[in-house]
Amino acid sequence: MPGTEPGAPRESIRRHVAFEVLDGGVDFELRERGATVWITLSGVLDAARLAPLTQRVVPLLHRRGRRVVLDGRRLMHLDYRCVPQLLAWSDGLRAFDHQLLLYGWNAYLRAILRVEDWGGRLSPGPVSLPAGHANVAVGPEPGR
Repeated sequence: MPGTEPGAPRESIRRHVAFEVLDGGVDFELRERGATVWITLSGVLDAARLAPLTQRVVPLLHRRGRRVVLDGRRLMHLDYRCVPQLLAWSDGLRAFDHQLLLYGWNAYLRAILRVEDWGGRLSPGPVSLPAGHANVAVGPEPGR
């Protein structure tokens, strides 16, 4: 029977499913519509996982004036150590007339942002989506 062989962890010391999810990293889905690049995040966002995400977005920024929306409604955790990278990414986008916008970030995630982002440059704000956008059905941003 699996788990009963010598050296196998007993039921009481096996890892909880939540730990497996936290170790799994962040999943993201990219959608592009007009001037908006919508990135739906789920899982845990940390510095090591932010870099591949930003690299996937770069080819979509071929025109100036794009809006990059980070949808955090399914994001479970944000590592505070990646906030400086988010700020640097936002500044880099701004240099090319792009905007980094946050959507659906709960109070827990916003508190983590404030740890490093004292000036509120990444504060979640209202996002009005263009007509016909894939996420137009999500309605207004959840209450703060």
